[in-house]
Amino acid sequence: MNKKYALFTLLAGLLLILGAYAPRTAAHGGGEPRLISQSAGPFLLSIWTLPNPMVAGPANFIAALGQPTERVAQGVVVLDADIQLSLTKPNGEVFQAAATHLNATNKLFYESYIDLDEEGTWLIHIDVSKDGESGTAEFEMDVPAPIRQTNWMLIGGIAIVVITLGWMGWQARGNKAVSRKP
Repeated sequence: MNKKYALFTLLAGLLLILGAYAPRTAAHGGGEPRLISQSAGPFLLSIWTLPNPMVAGPANFIAALGQPTERVAQGVVVLDADIQLSLTKPNGEVFQAAATHLNATNKLFYESYIDLDEEGTWLIHIDVSKDGESGTAEFEMDVPAPIRQTNWMLIGGIAIVVITLGWMGWQARGNKAVSRKP
C-alpha cells in the first residue's frame, strides 16, 4: 500500500465520520392518520402526525379541514379557519399550539410543529372556528421513548481512520534508515 492510497483511505474515513453527523432528512409524507373526516361541529376534520411511528421529540401535526355542502358530502376545503391544538402531557400539564398554513408544506393543509418532550399518553384536543361556526375533536396518542439507533457510519469511519493511521505508522517505522556508528 503506497502513501497516496493510505492518504485517500484516511480522507475517506474522515468523510464518513463527518457524514455521520450530517442532519437526517425525511420526506414529507402523509403521516399516521389520527382522525379521518371526523365531525367537528359543521366541519370535517382530518389529522395526521409525523414521525410515524410517533416517538418523543419533534412532531408534526397536519390538519385538513372540509365543510360539507348539499352537493359535496365529503366537503369543500376550508382554507381560512382558525385551528388551535390543546395538548395535555402525561403529567397533566396543558399547552396550546396553532396549526396554520404558514407552517404547511402543502398550503391546503394546516400544520403545527410541536416538541413532545415526554413519553406516555397525550390527549390532543382540537378547536376549529370560522365565521362564527366552531367545532371540536380530540384523540389520545401514545408517545414512546425515542428509539436508540447505532450509528454504523460513524463506527466504520472511525475504524477506517484508526486502521489507516496504524498502517501508516507501521510503514513509517519500517522505512527508517538504521544509523550505524563508525
